[in-house]
Amino acid sequence: NMDALDAKVTILNGDMLKPLTDKNIKVDVLISNPPYIAESETDEMSASTVKYEPHSALFAEEDGLYFYRHIIEGLEFVLNIDGKVFFEIGYKQGEKVKDLFLSNWPKSKVQVIKDINGQDRIIYAEWVK
Repeated sequence: NMDALDAKVTILNGDMLKPLTDKNIKVDVLISNPPYIAESETDEMSASTVKYEPHSALFAEEDGLYFYRHIIEGLEFVLNIDGKVFFEIGYKQGEKVKDLFLSNWPKSKVQVIKDINGQDRIIYAEWVK
C-alpha cells in the first residue's frame, strides 16, 4: 500500500511501543490491532485460522488483554495530549478494554464501536491526561 499510494511512511519494527519510545517519538494518532484472542476461545475459531495463522499474531495472555494493558500503560510516553487511539478488539472485550483505558486515564473519552454485525470491534479513545 505504501508503494502503491506513493505514501511517505516511516516503518519502525519492535516490541509494542518500544520503537517509538526509543526514538522519543510522540504521535497524534495510534492505531493498533494487537493479538487479542484468549486461549480459551480457540474452540470458537475456524479450524483454518487456528491451523494456518501464526499463534503469536492471534493469542494474548490475560484473557486476550495483555497487549492492550501494556500499550495503554505506555501511552503517556508516545501519545500527544488530546491524541486519539484506535484498537481493534475481540467481540467480548469492549467493556474490559474500555475499563483498562479509563482506569489509567479517567478523564479520557472512550467509545466502543460495533461492527456491521453489531459486535464490539473497535475502541476509540481521546486521551486526556
